[in-house]
Amino acid sequence: MELRRLGLFSNRLIYFQAVAEKGSIRRAALELNVAPSSISRSISDLEAELGALLFERVGRRMRLSSAGEMLLHHARLSQRQLSSGISFIEDLQGLKRGEVKIAVIESVMRNLMLQELDRFWEYQPGIRVESFVSGSQDAFDGVADGHYDLAIAFDTPVPVKARKIAGAFLNLGILLPPEHPLAGRKSLRLRDLQGENLLMANASLTLGQVLNQALSKLGFELRIRAVSNSIDTLLRLTEMGHGVTLQTRLGAETEIATGRLCFIPLAEPGLKPRELVMICRSEQQLPHGPSALAQQLSARFDGLDEGKA
Repeated sequence: MELRRLGLFSNRLIYFQAVAEKGSIRRAALELNVAPSSISRSISDLEAELGALLFERVGRRMRLSSAGEMLLHHARLSQRQLSSGISFIEDLQGLKRGEVKIAVIESVMRNLMLQELDRFWEYQPGIRVESFVSGSQDAFDGVADGHYDLAIAFDTPVPVKARKIAGAFLNLGILLPPEHPLAGRKSLRLRDLQGENLLMANASLTLGQVLNQALSKLGFELRIRAVSNSIDTLLRLTEMGHGVTLQTRLGAETEIATGRLCFIPLAEPGLKPRELVMICRSEQQLPHGPSALAQQLSARFDGLDEGKA
């Protein structure tokens, strides 16, 4: 059940939260399908009653003040607690409804998450799922801030206000077309890629950070043809024959299974497997929806694990 429909979360807080997340009254109005003047007036009234500015107006941008950041933090916590309470009530009544908010990195969303949602709704058809594609750090911070119930990301420390509920180690490898001369190799080193066109994740992704660090330790340079923050873009360019890309199998399962790309393990000294981690809020008991999805995803993690180096 939605808090707004039940009247448990005021329009003022909804408007405030939307502007905080969108950084603009106009974008918040489009998101909520209300007049910008209504949102502007609501925020002005709230600031007047609190006696504090909630936003700093920087051009057309709305940036949270310290008072606004505090209010946003507590608004999110209140929203999550109310949602949890409603879910527990529905569990007692046997309704098995509720909602889950989960943030995942792109490589998880491309295949794994879609498959698991398909399975999830076979057994939990009444649960609404809001899924978000996010960077690793933003996903984990969102759980700690109470914005998401669950998050899945690579190589990111678990925040203080969250806890780890599943993990799997995945090996890095080279993805290349099946007709590539290196496609028949059982493993590769980075030195084997000299003369190849590399399609690289950029440093906004944890994958890019890991690879940049590894490349900086080489005594030679590799030729980088393209850099992107999109795993999908890198895989598509690889499939088109424009180069080779480095990542785990995650996100490329379909391309590998159908033979459109080959995955060759990367046997590079000092380059450890990547750790995929799922976290939730630190509270002891999750509502039915997040708990059910977390249990299902945890079982999938067991099948992903390729072992710690």
